[in-house]
Amino acid sequence: MNCRICNSQKITLIQEVQFYDDYKTSVYDCMNCGSRFSESRPDLFEQLHASSMHYYVKRMEDWTEKAKYHFDRRNVANLFRATKDFHFAMPHIIKTIESSRSKSVLEVGCAWGYNGAFFILKKYSYLGVDISQTAIEYARRFFGDYFLTVFDSRFKDHELFDSIFHLGTIGCVEKPIEFTYQLLGKLRPGGVLIFNAPTRKQCDQLGTTWINGACPPDLVTLFDDQIWSKEFSNMAQVRIKSHWISSIDSFRIKLNSKEKSQIARGKILEPRIIKKSLNQGLLRPYFRRIKKSFKVPFVEPIANPFGVIVTMVKK
Repeated sequence: MNCRICNSQKITLIQEVQFYDDYKTSVYDCMNCGSRFSESRPDLFEQLHASSMHYYVKRMEDWTEKAKYHFDRRNVANLFRATKDFHFAMPHIIKTIESSRSKSVLEVGCAWGYNGAFFILKKYSYLGVDISQTAIEYARRFFGDYFLTVFDSRFKDHELFDSIFHLGTIGCVEKPIEFTYQLLGKLRPGGVLIFNAPTRKQCDQLGTTWINGACPPDLVTLFDDQIWSKEFSNMAQVRIKSHWISSIDSFRIKLNSKEKSQIARGKILEPRIIKKSLNQGLLRPYFRRIKKSFKVPFVEPIANPFGVIVTMVKK
């Protein structure tokens, strides 16, 4: 067996894990590229989007509802502010694309279109693509005819883009390096590719097998941060921006860093829905402010496992 990322034979079996009741998988480390990976399941994402009771879909519904509310009222400022709830990196991505003076934007892994809504409202030449036909149907229903499946010939034959971005995608695809080369091939010279990449840094800090928050078979790759510069500096100028978890959250995670601390997820397509109380929802903004200001002494900050933002400017 070879590494899915760099195709090296220098891999080591770390552990067999089971985060769902009905799914086990093995986790490997690659001694060549430094990545950690498990089996890829590209067939899963259409099933997740089509499963109305899955927490995956519940998130889509919530984010799409927020985006649609501001989209219908043509409120660009409020829609921009809402994007940070969809993904922590989205405001940074928007600012990067705007500063690049791009006119055409491609989003890969667009899901239900909640991120793309901002670019549509701002009159960019925007296209969103996804592997899931169900996701594309929802995106078109809410935000218009700006979305295609990755198998559509109109996407394959599309002219080059000024900017391309994706969020929560690179750690889920079957061949991430090949995937990134393909996207760079769809950029014009000087164009920008920007995405977040899950990092194995938190696992190294805590001595855990996998990160807490996303697990196989959804997230299947944790990358060494340096792989992007090593692999793509011949084609692009590469910049890496790391993010760190607040000291109070770092302290909490260190106290609860065993594999058993992973959320009890039930079955893959029928996971347990963990309900949050009304008070939790109302108090969340205040908790965020406290966490930002509160410092725990002598606690080394922990890496945000989804917090490496990679920017590539094509040469």
